[in-house]
Amino acid sequence: MIASIILTTHNRCKLLQERSLKSALNQTFKDYEIIVVDDCSTDETESMMMLNLDPKVRYYRFKENKGLSAARNTGVRESRGKYIVFLDDDNILSPAFLKETIPVIESGWDVVGVGRHIIYKGFSDWVIPGTSKFSSLDWGYLFRREVFDVIKYDEELHANEDTDFAIQFHNAGFKRYTIPIPLSTAYDTDDPKTSLSFPNKRELEGMTIFFSKNWHEYTEPKEQWCLCRLMARKFYRGGIKDLGLKFMWDGFRMYKNPRSFLHWFFLLFGWSVYDLFMSAEERLAAKLR
Repeated sequence: MIASIILTTHNRCKLLQERSLKSALNQTFKDYEIIVVDDCSTDETESMMMLNLDPKVRYYRFKENKGLSAARNTGVRESRGKYIVFLDDDNILSPAFLKETIPVIESGWDVVGVGRHIIYKGFSDWVIPGTSKFSSLDWGYLFRREVFDVIKYDEELHANEDTDFAIQFHNAGFKRYTIPIPLSTAYDTDDPKTSLSFPNKRELEGMTIFFSKNWHEYTEPKEQWCLCRLMARKFYRGGIKDLGLKFMWDGFRMYKNPRSFLHWFFLLFGWSVYDLFMSAEERLAAKLR
């Protein structure tokens, strides 16, 4: 078996069926398997999978909600492929994903990423994922299996586990490469409250653990601002507004420039105003690219 696509899902049966699973089954490269790890869904996911189980697909369902890290680690343990790619249930891989990435990883890289087409409300963009130690390693990356003999996703983290994994990956000396072609698609059009990363109590606890575990890794002022901005967004959106504003102000103090000030300034007027500011910032970045 050359490749394993590990598809993680929780209570998004329709997206699983229409986006991720469909795209996984449509790969033009044929020597691969699909492992669906269901993190204790309470919707129709299990019955849908039982009715539509393709020979390429194996299905595992947790009896309790364990989180994304546990689902990915379980998928790796159950997989047979030489190479592994994770796929979230609301995203899509191009039919050519495996065909394009496998020859590259066989040239000696430990992980290969691809460009991402992003669908926003009212416009679209595409980006090339970064290669710094803080650039998340999540879905849509093809990994050499041996990476997981050395590092795993931290199952105590229920937030920012992808960045934590990227930091471990970098510190272990592994090498990554990005193909500058959009071979995957992500959506920023769905209701944020249906997102598995919406800041509920468990995710905010995970953010706190991540911050304590990894703050020392952020040594440059801009890096520190980026982390404080992320913490600010999560806590403000999660209802702990004073702490969110404090994180944003701390970030500005560490990295004083017009952009960091504007993020703090607009957050003062509430999430709706700040969300409009972020949308305008994303549109501007798309035009500049």
